[in-house]
Amino acid sequence: MRRRSPFLVYSLALLLVLTAAGCKRATEAAAPIASRRQNCQALASDLADFALWPIENPTFAPLAFPILVQDAGDAVRALAEDRIWAPRHWAELPSDPSEFPDAAWLSRHCLSLPLDQRYGAEDMQRVSAAVKRLLRPASRR
Repeated sequence: MRRRSPFLVYSLALLLVLTAAGCKRATEAAAPIASRRQNCQALASDLADFALWPIENPTFAPLAFPILVQDAGDAVRALAEDRIWAPRHWAELPSDPSEFPDAAWLSRHCLSLPLDQRYGAEDMQRVSAAVKRLLRPASRR
């Protein structure tokens, strides 16, 4: 019987363990990704008038659903009063609005709705209803 090198045996065992761990991680990641995609699809169909861009069937795991509203600052406050966290991006830009009018416009009108995998269909319906009840979509430039 031929003796195997302890290094080779150790390497093969380690490879099997790492492969199994990688498969487990990939399997564990599938559910949150699917949930985020479902949440995105729900908001995309309910809030098409607010959407920054159409994103009905994402092929990635979206973190948030960006929307355009008449006043992002007022929208963040109104949603917070309804216990919905919606971050506003770039509230204070370091650039001159006349030099970067598109960035200034987005600063005033864009915010994101969370798509966290811990949220389900009922949560997305509540977010969608609150947005429709409390906010108005921004007029497109």
